Amino acid sequence: MLTDIDINKLKKIFVTKKDFGRRMKGVDKRFDRLSMHLDYQLKPFEEFKREFKSFKDQVITSLDFLVSSYKKFEDEYLVISHQLSRADSILNNHEVRLSQLEEKSRKKPS
Repeated sequence: MLTDIDINKLKKIFVTKKDFGRRMKGVDKRFDRLSMHLDYQLKPFEEFKREFKSFKDQVITSLDFLVSSYKKFEDEYLVISHQLSRADSILNNHEVRLSQLEEKSRKKPS
């Protein structure tokens, strides 16, 4: 059987419920301070995250505008190149006809 002396010796060696409660309060305080410190340290990152999201939205809006402008430019280029091709073929046709008329006028004796 255990005597009071043995129990007191065991209390010195092992942690009692009361000791454990006191130590846990200290650990809780440390974790609270750590949490507050991390919140303080992470606050600039949260602000940066918000600012970056705003910046990203502005960039995407600008890119949407640029892409639509490029699409319009591409469409206009397609129309103009087609018109130029038609004008080029008409010009070549006129040159052929003019050269034919010049040949005919040279062949005719005056």
